Amino acid sequence: MGNPEAIAFRPIGQNCFAGFIQTLQFKNRMKIAVSACLLGEKVRYDGKDKKNSFIVDELSKIATLIPFCPENLAFKTPREPISIVKIDNEFHIISNETKRDLTKILEEQAKKELLRLKKEKIDAIIFKSKSPSCALGSTDIFDRNKIYKGNGIFAKMCKEEFQNIPMIEEIDLKKREEFLKKLNSKNSFFLKN
Repeated sequence: MGNPEAIAFRPIGQNCFAGFIQTLQFKNRMKIAVSACLLGEKVRYDGKDKKNSFIVDELSKIATLIPFCPENLAFKTPREPISIVKIDNEFHIISNETKRDLTKILEEQAKKELLRLKKEKIDAIIFKSKSPSCALGSTDIFDRNKIYKGNGIFAKMCKEEFQNIPMIEEIDLKKREEFLKKLNSKNSFFLKN
């Protein structure tokens, strides 16, 4: 079948990507950790989900999808929305309504999720954008009189722990081909004849 490393990727549009997925044959079935709300699980603070059809309908054909949600573990669903607030050069998780500091509770559950994903030997992670737990550079960080974008608490832990695996937010899945190229470095795949 040739050298899997020698595959040349061609630019493809979103409409033909589903067909492209079907032409892939992976050496080993990958394990991709995914924010649970993107898989259709109703674990968001408001009791809803953010199901992503590409992940559920297409990516699931080539990978085992492993859900995670440290916020749901820490606070259950539904729950008060939370934000990341920088206080004295440290990041804190603060409830938006009661203004309680929930940092320790969320960090404890995030560490448990991290250990679980380590045991799963995951190949990649797909995070929910804008989440104070799971965002990969897109959540608001409140710092006195300014707001800037940064990583969620759990995403930050994952970046430190899983330095050699591809990570992406669902909003960046329009860069699907790039994501699959990164997966290729972890798990060789080749086109079917």
